[in-house]
Amino acid sequence: MPILKKRKKKKQQTPSLAAAIAVVVTGLLLAFVLQRTLPRRESVGERLPPPDFAGLLPAGTEAAAGGALELPDTPQPAYVVAYRATNGEIALSLIAWDKRENRHTLTSTLVLAAGDLRLESVPTLTAEALGRGAPIAVLARGSAGAYMDGVFLIIRQGDELRFVAKTDQDGRTGIAYFLSGASVRHSEDIDFGDVDGDGTKEAVVTVSETDTHGVKRDVVTVYVLKEGVFVYDDELSRALTLSKSVFPEPTAPSTLP
Repeated sequence: MPILKKRKKKKQQTPSLAAAIAVVVTGLLLAFVLQRTLPRRESVGERLPPPDFAGLLPAGTEAAAGGALELPDTPQPAYVVAYRATNGEIALSLIAWDKRENRHTLTSTLVLAAGDLRLESVPTLTAEALGRGAPIAVLARGSAGAYMDGVFLIIRQGDELRFVAKTDQDGRTGIAYFLSGASVRHSEDIDFGDVDGDGTKEAVVTVSETDTHGVKRDVVTVYVLKEGVFVYDDELSRALTLSKSVFPEPTAPSTLP
């Protein structure tokens, strides 16, 4: 019988331990060199201090004493600053992070005036989260007369600031501007709350009149946010006005003559 010779199996070639270590070391060295030579970018979690607002605003402006309102943004926060310009106009400026220049820059300016609607003082700024799917509103509140403050509603849209619109009971649409304050017999107040429970806040305006006998009567006007516009809602306005009349808030005894 013929003798069959067994074929020898070739041994599989495996990289040596030294070669593997060399690859790892080379990769680490390359990563180190790239980290040192490439331009450094700020990470999302690395928060920088606020910029020098005076150096970014127009020369000679009078900024608000409260500084700037911070708005969430990436990789660095954005800021809204209120000030009085050299020509006397009250304005807001948006200062946002410029990714190309890798620093904060002034991106837009909005003058707080429209027809007869204006402020006499540099406003204080507060942020109002309007609810699910709605932008964060900036409330700019400043003096509008002897007893009243005026409140503008502003939102950020990209790198621009713009007024929020409002449609009144008569169907006319204009800028969302509200009064807030009180004299002896008259008061107005603006508040934001989810009145109808839909997850989005409504603007609720309460106007109070007190007669010579100290009896106060409240009229409530409710504006519902629809597609970025606060629209007068007759049903909610009637319901809250009725609620105020049935369950009035306690008042102190009248001292009116």
